[in-house]
Amino acid sequence: MKKRKFLTGRFLLFIALVLGVLVVLMLLLRQCNRENELDDGYSDLPARIERIREMIRLSTLEIDREMVITDTVNQKVICAVVDVHGMIGFDLEKMPVGMRGDTLFVQLPPEKITCYERGYRVIDAYSLKQPFGFDLTMQASEENIFKKQIPLKFENEMYSRGYVEVARSQARESLGKLLNLFSTNVVIIDRFPMGVQGAVLPDTLVFEPRERLTIGQPEK
Repeated sequence: MKKRKFLTGRFLLFIALVLGVLVVLMLLLRQCNRENELDDGYSDLPARIERIREMIRLSTLEIDREMVITDTVNQKVICAVVDVHGMIGFDLEKMPVGMRGDTLFVQLPPEKITCYERGYRVIDAYSLKQPFGFDLTMQASEENIFKKQIPLKFENEMYSRGYVEVARSQARESLGKLLNLFSTNVVIIDRFPMGVQGAVLPDTLVFEPRERLTIGQPEK
């Protein structure tokens, strides 16, 4: 009877040791898998950043508009309807990125507004020297001065009419869909959802929880 109890005790001890070894092996395996995932995440980091850059590049918003522009050139007031094709893209050279733990943080770069004039027609023009003299034609020198104002006026209109806000919103939405394909955490920070518009954007990543709009929040 005592021998049976002794054998039973040894058997239970053996089972406990086996279970202990299995638990240790499982913990080691889990740790190794986690380290491998982190290694894969870091090794694949440049490729993921490039995919994010490409998605932002593809988020360029194209706009066709007819703008009424009034300007004074050589004491001559000119009002013209200008046909403009414009684009709201992003300055990818100013896209700070940084790692915090196993999370990649990417700051949405400042918008980049470009446009070109496809044609115009003068609808009103008069000389300040001769208020009652009308001349709907522009001299070459007047035309050059007038056209220089188009990019600035187009840019101001893109901000005032909310086109820049739409472009940044669409970029965040597109990035949100892309981030769902990533196995690691990525957070997109947009400190200027309404547009940068002359603000100084730091070249380094800035974490300001109260002022940032983020998507792809890291898991807690």
